[in-house]
Amino acid sequence: MVGTVYPQGAISIDSETARLIGLNGNIREFFLLEGQHNELKQRDVITLKPNDERGPSRPTPTYLQVTLIEKVLVSDLYGEEEKQYRLRQLESALGRELADEDFVKRVEFVARIRRMARDFPAFLERFIYNDQCVMLD
Repeated sequence: MVGTVYPQGAISIDSETARLIGLNGNIREFFLLEGQHNELKQRDVITLKPNDERGPSRPTPTYLQVTLIEKVLVSDLYGEEEKQYRLRQLESALGRELADEDFVKRVEFVARIRRMARDFPAFLERFIYNDQCVMLD
């Protein structure tokens, strides 16, 4: 079952994470500031613009289906060995400094919709029309 399908630009994630998602199938999460995109729910689909680095042979957008959204304390995110480096990356992605007592939203996703769209183009054509969000049952 699919939730709300958000068109390109409706749900913003940082550009570096979006770029890496398009290039690397191993990226399975991104972070949002607490209170950011509260409309996002489990099973929703986020549409990312096509990744230009893949060239003209990959013009289709990337579709991410949300599998989990959880509120996480910054101090619980990383082990001591990786904390400084990863925290700097996260702060850069979110555009602000974070303290150990701050909360962020961790969003996990699967990128399986792209495969479905390629194999069954009508699947998404029925739900994305003129960049409008559509609720699905």
